[in-house]
This record gives sequence, structure tokens and C-alpha cells, in this order.
Amino acid sequence: MGRIGSNMNTVERRQRQLAVLNYGLLFVMVIALTVTNVLTLVDDSFHTNAYRLVERVIKSFSDGSLLANSTTEIRKRDTAVATSILAQENNKLARQALDLTNDAVAIASEMKVLRAEKVVLAAAAKTWEDKHNVIQDRVLKNRASVQRLAKSLSQRLIRNTSRAVAGVFGKSLPYLGIGVTLTMTSLDLNDACETIKELNQVSQTMDLPREDENTICGAKIPSKTAVIDEISRNWKTAYLSASDLASQAGQNIPAPPTTDELVSQASSLLLGFRTLNPISSRK
Repeated sequence: MGRIGSNMNTVERRQRQLAVLNYGLLFVMVIALTVTNVLTLVDDSFHTNAYRLVERVIKSFSDGSLLANSTTEIRKRDTAVATSILAQENNKLARQALDLTNDAVAIASEMKVLRAEKVVLAAAAKTWEDKHNVIQDRVLKNRASVQRLAKSLSQRLIRNTSRAVAGVFGKSLPYLGIGVTLTMTSLDLNDACETIKELNQVSQTMDLPREDENTICGAKIPSKTAVIDEISRNWKTAYLSASDLASQAGQNIPAPPTTDELVSQASSLLLGFRTLNPISSRK
């Protein structure tokens, strides 16, 4: 009986020890699981290493399908899908960047061409502006020259008109009118010479060809003696020649008088001189 009781005590002691050991192991396992869970939540590297360890253990005994729906596998699949989408987006952005680069190169080339054209246009505009200024200066000079010419011609025409009207009576005097006519003609030739010279000056300012001045300025007027000799030899031819020139200008000169009519008119005129100047006639 004593031995049996001793054995029962030993069994109970061992049972209590086993119970304590079991509780101790359970406690350690709980603590280990708690620490592991906490570490997997707060430390990605620990979580990754732990998952790899579990994955190797499970795949060593099965095909790994048990992990198909795990958070890590789902995250891996999502990451792969997102990575694929990002890669496509990156490729798309890369193509767009290449297109933009090509467009930028084309725009830069066009800008270079436009800058060159701008330089050419600026030079052309400067050339046209210079030409315009030259033409404007020439127009102003031509205008001043024409104004001077117009004023000079108007004054000369007024002078010639007054002189022509005033010289009609002097030219009409027999014999005495020859000197008046030659003087008036000389003045007319001088005015004509000055006119052609002024016209050539205006032509020069306008880059126009000059007219021959010698034809007018070099004209010679016969002397009074040469005129008297020519009229004495053939006055009728001289009269008809002047009449033809007047007809070409649209003017009509009466037909030449006969010699008797001319002598009668001259005698009447000389008789009138004697009547107006009796003292001179007695002398």
C-alpha cells in the first residue's frame, strides 16, 4: 500500500509538471505569435522574410495554391498589374515626348528659317526705304525746279507779250522798223536760249536727256544792212516766205501788195512824217 501510494504521488507530480510545461509552451507560442504578427505589421522586411519562409515550407509539401488568396499574393498581382499599366503609360509618354521633341526640332528649324527671312525682309525694307527717300528728295528737287521754271517762263512770257505788243508800231515803220524788228528778234532769241537752258536744267534733275541748245542759242540774226540789201533785191520773196511760216502756224497774212501800192503807202507815210515834223522837213 505504501508503495502504491508513493507511485501515485509520483504520477501526480509528473502530471502537474506536464501541465505546467504545456501551459508554458502555450504561453511562449502565444507570445511568439503576437510578436510575429506585430513585426509583420510594422516591419515590411520581416513580413517579407517570414512570408518567404512560410512559402518555401508550404511549397515543399504542396503546389502553393494555399497562398493564392493571401494578402501578399494579391498585392503581388496588383503590383504586377499596376506595373504593367505604368509601363504602358511610360511607353505612351515616351512616344509623346518623342513626338514633342520632333515637333520642337521642326519648330526650331522653322524659326531659324523665319529669322533668316526676317533679316532678308528687313534688308529689303531698308533698301526700299532708302529708295523712297531718294525718290522723295528727287521729287522735292524736281518740284522746286519746275516751280522755278514755271515762274521764270511766266515772267518771260509776260515780258515777251508786253514787248511784242509795244513793238508792233515800231516794226510797222518803213525802213525804221527794220532796226526795231531786229532788236525785238534778238531779245526773243535770247529769251528762247534762256528757256532751253532752264528746261535742260530741269531735265538733268529728272535724269532726262538734254535738248540741243546750239540750235536756238547759236542762231544768228542778220544785220540791218543785210536785211535792207535782201529786201531791196526781192522784197516780195521775203514777204511770201514769212507768209508761209505764218500759215504753218495757223495765221493768215494778207497777200503782198503791188509795187505801186507799196510806193503809194510809203509816200503817204513819209508825207505824214513831214506834216507832223515841219521843222525837221525844212531842215
